[in-house]
Amino acid sequence: MRVNQEGSLSFYGEVAFMVSDLKIEIVRVVSDTDLQAVFSVRMQVFVIEQNVPSDEELDSYDATAVHLLAMINSSDRDSKIVGTARLLDKGNRLAKIGRVAVLKEFRGLGVGTELMNAAEYAAAEQGFIEILLEAQVHAIPFYEKLGYFAKGAIFLDANIEHRLMRKSISSKMPSPDCGIERLVN
Repeated sequence: MRVNQEGSLSFYGEVAFMVSDLKIEIVRVVSDTDLQAVFSVRMQVFVIEQNVPSDEELDSYDATAVHLLAMINSSDRDSKIVGTARLLDKGNRLAKIGRVAVLKEFRGLGVGTELMNAAEYAAAEQGFIEILLEAQVHAIPFYEKLGYFAKGAIFLDANIEHRLMRKSISSKMPSPDCGIERLVN
């Protein structure tokens, strides 16, 4: 993400932050190669780790979603995509964030939080005023820390307990430290 000269948010850039000696960038997917890498992360997390049927993981919404990826760079290795999220337009200025996934070895470093922040900024940029998501029950505390509120009963999706969560957002959300690296503690 970048802030242009007029001060408005433009989501075609990136958000970068540092963890140890790794630089992690959150970027919007713009190529088929990156989209295939996003699908690979989702297959690893949801199909292999969580036993979601592979035919349920990729769906028709992927064709119209805004996909984000978290990519790490370090001086001693090539870039690697380590996380992803997608944003869907559900109509009536309502967005849905889903398929939030971070590879196991990169969890706990703030990657998921930064993916969610980037997705919220993308939603605000597109004029959405509310976001919904279907959280796996074990992840509800993570989303609550980000300002989401659980609604309704627990339901099963791919044989995993989920709960609907919502968050109101402003289309005038302040921009993150766009293009500025910062330390994550």
